[in-house]
Amino acid sequence: MALSVDTTPAKHVTVLRNGDNNYEGRRFIVSRRRYRTFDSLLSDITHQISAPFGAVRRLYTPKGRRQIRGIDDLEGGGTYIASGSERFKKLDYSPSRLPGKSWATLTTIRPGFLADDPPPLILPKKSRRYAQRSAQFYKVRQPIQFTVFRNGLPSDKGARFLLKSREMKSYETVLSIISLKIRLVEGAVRRLYTRDGASLLGQDDIVDGGFYVACGHRRFIPGPYGEVAPSVTRVQKLPAIKKKKVPTATLR
Repeated sequence: MALSVDTTPAKHVTVLRNGDNNYEGRRFIVSRRRYRTFDSLLSDITHQISAPFGAVRRLYTPKGRRQIRGIDDLEGGGTYIASGSERFKKLDYSPSRLPGKSWATLTTIRPGFLADDPPPLILPKKSRRYAQRSAQFYKVRQPIQFTVFRNGLPSDKGARFLLKSREMKSYETVLSIISLKIRLVEGAVRRLYTRDGASLLGQDDIVDGGFYVACGHRRFIPGPYGEVAPSVTRVQKLPAIKKKKVPTATLR
């Protein structure tokens, strides 16, 4: 019996916060493989947009005329308003409300992702300013090698990474690459810390030969990362068995 495969293409949608027309929005890639149910999509939106009203329970069209009831109701390239249990607030949610913003600029927003799914690999695009710079300002950066430990597992050997300069131009790209190799209990890697517990603010904080701790939603757990030597089981020697001398019978 042949298995049915969902070939429905993924939809790119932008989600705004109810009552906040200064929020630029967050872009999501919606597919049946990524979001099995509509509730899982609402849960991911709740985590990504960090709305002041708390958990996202409803999605509306920008004018509030229609409430989204399921994933099939979403349209590719559409914009939707996320709200909690409060009523829909009629505001101007169009991109023209923000100076210098358009739909083209909003599509560059970092997409959302599930906690148990690694974020998509995002490689930075070359801008026009990048192309117009003189070649004398370009310096060939050597690949950076570093070691990453899983949060809460100080005895872990750690995973080594060797990233090229192209992969180090975006912090999101670095986290995506680490997430593909290190699988945390809580899902994707979202932050990197030093072994002392200092949070890394970007890819420029990563140094060659450094040691870091990968964390997801959980906070950093201190520990002797990379300092715990593997335990060696010692074989205990048994005491030697002494041979008893058997007295020889004397002949008379």
